[in-house]
Amino acid sequence: MVLRDLDSWLQSEAPTILRRRDLDQPLDDFLAHGAGGVLWRDQQRMKVYANSPKSDLHTWLSQVLADLDGDLLELGCGIGAHDDTRVVGIDLHWSSLLRFPGRAILADALDPPFSGSTFDAVLAINLLDSCRDPFLLLQQADALLRPGGTLVLSSPFHWRDEITPPRNWLSPEQVQEFLLARGYHCQKAQHDWILQSGSRTTTLHRCVTWIGRRQDSVLQR
Repeated sequence: MVLRDLDSWLQSEAPTILRRRDLDQPLDDFLAHGAGGVLWRDQQRMKVYANSPKSDLHTWLSQVLADLDGDLLELGCGIGAHDDTRVVGIDLHWSSLLRFPGRAILADALDPPFSGSTFDAVLAINLLDSCRDPFLLLQQADALLRPGGTLVLSSPFHWRDEITPPRNWLSPEQVQEFLLARGYHCQKAQHDWILQSGSRTTTLHRCVTWIGRRQDSVLQR
C-alpha cells in the first residue's frame, strides 16, 4: 500500500482486507449480502468480472502488449484485462488487486507512487470515466512515460456523476487533442467490451482506444 491518506481509505475499504478467503461461496455470498456496504459491492463486482466473456477489447490489449517491451505500468488495473505478468498494476480496489496477474500496488492512479519518466509503457484501460479527474489522469500517465514511450488508453466514455463530476467529463476529441498536443503519434480505433451482469443481462460498451507513441524529441513540460 502506498497512499497519501491511508486512514481515509481504511474507513471505507478496511472490511475488504479483513474478509476471510476460506469460506464456501454460498456462505461467503450470504455473509457479504448481510453485511452490505463495501463487502456486497465487492461481491457483485467480482461476479461481473468472473461471468463476463473475453471480448474484442481483451484481444486488442493482448496484441498491444505482445509488441511492448521494458517497464510496463497499468493505472487503475482492476483484475487486469490481460494475463501479462510483466505489467505492474496499481488500483484502489483491494479485492481486484488480489486477482491481478502481475505485481500489484494499492495506490491512487491520480497520485501514483513513482518518479516521472519511469516506464516504457503506461496503460489506462477503461479508467478515464471511472476516476474523479480524467484530465489529471492523462497528465499523470504522460509524466510517467520515458521519452519515446507508449501510452495505451481505452474508454467507453460512460460517465457517472457519483464518480466523475460533470465539469470534469472529457470527450474522445478532447483526449485526442491532449495526445496530439503532447507529441504522440496515435492509432485510434474502437473495440467492444462486454459485461455480463446477470444470466439474462449483458452490457455492450463500444470503447474508444488509443495507442500513443511519444516522439523522443518532445520536451517534458
